[in-house]
Amino acid sequence: VYSIPFFNQTTGAKKTALGGWQVSGISSFYTGSPLTIGTSQSDSALAHCNCGGYRANVISDPNSGPKTPAEWFSRAGFATVPAGQFGNGARNIVRGDGINNFDFSVFKNFAGIPMPKAKEGGTLQLRFEFYNLFNHTQFNSYGTTLNGSNWGKATDTRLPRQIQLGIKLYF
Repeated sequence: VYSIPFFNQTTGAKKTALGGWQVSGISSFYTGSPLTIGTSQSDSALAHCNCGGYRANVISDPNSGPKTPAEWFSRAGFATVPAGQFGNGARNIVRGDGINNFDFSVFKNFAGIPMPKAKEGGTLQLRFEFYNLFNHTQFNSYGTTLNGSNWGKATDTRLPRQIQLGIKLYF
């Protein structure tokens, strides 16, 4: 939290209107989550186990996709697995979208509010808070099942910009 120093040493209406401002911010940057591409084929390797799914075959670079919501990774980079075989795709072969997020807050403090039995008085704080300030679209869910209904698509996003107004009384 940074207190803006201007007009804090003045008195009267000028200090009330122009002094007592604070700003705060948080920036978050993360790489994308790793994704494993699987197949909905039932027991293609004839392993007779309840393994929770099998991996697809990789035939070209899956990360060369256009990175659009309709095709996040290269769907042409994968193929179905022949019967009786395991897929050759490794775990976490594709990366999802990273996080590039900015949160920002502006506070206005009104100090010296008379409070019963308080020597210094109270402070009323008016708060303006912005989450995802620049409204940057950030995908967080992808269709990773080969030939599934959402195959290769970015299917969900993190929260859009949110603005919050609050009042806080310190005493």
